Order: sequence, then structure tokens, then C-alpha cells
Amino acid sequence: MSWQHAPIVVALLAAAPTIADSYRRIFTELRRRDWRTGAPRT
Repeated sequence: MSWQHAPIVVALLAAAPTIADSYRRIFTELRRRDWRTGAPRT
């Protein structure tokens, strides 16, 4: 890896928590719903 890639790496590291939080929210929402009907579980 050369120094030209440093800004990209820094940007990815800075965005990682936000991306992880987004995925966690999506997976939590999917798990909350019934996968057969798509309706929220009661």
C-alpha cells in the first residue's frame, strides 16, 4: 500500500461505525419481522 491510499483508508475507518450501525439497524428490523409474511411479529 502506498501513501496515495491513505486518505481512502482514513475515510473508510471514519465511516465504519456509521456503516456498522446502519447494518445493525437493518438486521434488527429484519429479525423483528416474520420472514414469511413480512409482517411485524406480535
